[in-house]
Amino acid sequence: MEPEQLPIWTEYVRVLGTPVVALLAASIAGFIANRQWKTARNKLKLDLFDKRIAIYKLAITALQNIRTNKVDVKAVEELENSLHAARWLFNIDVALYLHELALRVYKTDRPSIDTNANMTETEFAEALIEREKHEATYQQERSALDAVLSKFLALEH
Repeated sequence: MEPEQLPIWTEYVRVLGTPVVALLAASIAGFIANRQWKTARNKLKLDLFDKRIAIYKLAITALQNIRTNKVDVKAVEELENSLHAARWLFNIDVALYLHELALRVYKTDRPSIDTNANMTETEFAEALIEREKHEATYQQERSALDAVLSKFLALEH
């Protein structure tokens, strides 16, 4: 008496079942690894962005010196202190630009309008014109800063 023969598809399932399950498990593991890699890459981008935006904010704060009539030496010094990191977070050209910017800000003559002082109308008008020039300089410096740092401050995914 011959043993009962199983259908042929059961032989295929028995032979191919293990590789199919292994392939499915490898696919799931690959998908999870890919998502972890993307998450780590996005975290790195965010960390770099946070550090870069901090230096950008320091530069903006230092630029405010151009518009005001008093020097905030602390803001310029903080920008100067951050320039060592800027070389690694941006590139050497940006670090040199930020250094030159800090020097320009520190050396800028600031207009002073003291409303309590006895100024003639002409002196007052000249002081206002000087203040407008400084405002224009600030706007130019701000635009240049934005142009230089824009490619480093873009969060792209």
